Amino acid sequence: MAAGALQLALPTASDLDTYDQTFAAHNTNGYVDGNAARQVFLPSQLPNDVLSTIWRLADADSDAYLNHGEFRVAMHLVMQAYRNGVPVPSAVPPEVLVALHPAGTPQLPSAALPPQPPPPPQSEDW
Repeated sequence: MAAGALQLALPTASDLDTYDQTFAAHNTNGYVDGNAARQVFLPSQLPNDVLSTIWRLADADSDAYLNHGEFRVAMHLVMQAYRNGVPVPSAVPPEVLVALHPAGTPQLPSAALPPQPPPPPQSEDW
């Protein structure tokens, strides 16, 4: 990354509160669909191709709906781009994903979790 380039920041407690309130206002049965997301994200006036990229990055399970954690990811990317001019990354950094997903969210991408050591070799001598 070039010196001085803007980087995606970790969310603050205030950011998370805003994202959670917005999710609560727009979700149906624990999910936000594309139409509801469009209502939330279009006021940012980000270009459609940027919003499309954000959707693809946030919808980790590619089911065309955003759960709570996925919605937080999308909101954070939109707000970072809109407020701070941070370019949308090609992949969301693992530490940002972990910070954005509420405890127990099942769709946290495995790429965001620390690597697990390989299992010990199996031996018949044991």
